[in-house]
Amino acid sequence: MVDYVELGKRIRYRRQLLGKTQKEVAAQINVAASYYSNIERGIRVPSVDTLVAIANVLETGVDMLLVDSLANLLPRRSSDEMRVIHQFLREEMEKMDFSIFDQLKEEGVIDRPLHDKPLVDLTYPDEEE
Repeated sequence: MVDYVELGKRIRYRRQLLGKTQKEVAAQINVAASYYSNIERGIRVPSVDTLVAIANVLETGVDMLLVDSLANLLPRRSSDEMRVIHQFLREEMEKMDFSIFDQLKEEGVIDRPLHDKPLVDLTYPDEEE
């Protein structure tokens, strides 16, 4: 189920991040400013077409605007299941060959190896290293 108030908050946050006004976005998606304002407040439910237009104007994806709603569709996992998944991912990442980044650095394609910092924190919350 979509939480339209949260959807509106994410839309407002993204709009403000880009420094756009409600009137500017409304004009760009061809809706009345009052209608757009009501979307941001969670009072009106945008059509799929309108939501896509908003996402495009705000330079983001619809999935990012609906992220909380999508998370509610995913099955909940127990902490034991999450620990097993986490361990599997850690083992798989350790097998990955990042030497291509060193080669790209040597060739001047990138200015530093991309793996200097881990891309993902592999420490499980209650795990001590």
